[in-house]
Amino acid sequence: MATIQIADDDARVQYTQAVVASTTQLTIDYPFFSLDDINVIVTNAAGTDTILTRGTGTGTFAVVGVAVDDGFSGGYVTFGDSYPATTDTLTLFRDIAVERTTDFP
Repeated sequence: MATIQIADDDARVQYTQAVVASTTQLTIDYPFFSLDDINVIVTNAAGTDTILTRGTGTGTFAVVGVAVDDGFSGGYVTFGDSYPATTDTLTLFRDIAVERTTDFP
């Protein structure tokens, strides 16, 4: 079974520039195992966070990954509608459950 290398780095990227939700792709520049590993938080100008869900429609996002072995080497996020305002900060981050896959005696 092949594996992907997950570096010990900050698997998070923020975008603060103006975003046109239906046409802009926000780059994910770190590896991940599953499309569900990617999360998006939108912070408005007042500092209120909104956690988006992966799917289609209002307040959602979609993830497209560049497939390698047992995961993805990176990819991008798009939004289901014009949800994020041009003044919002968008934070994309990887959240992988910690688990032990080998049992050492």
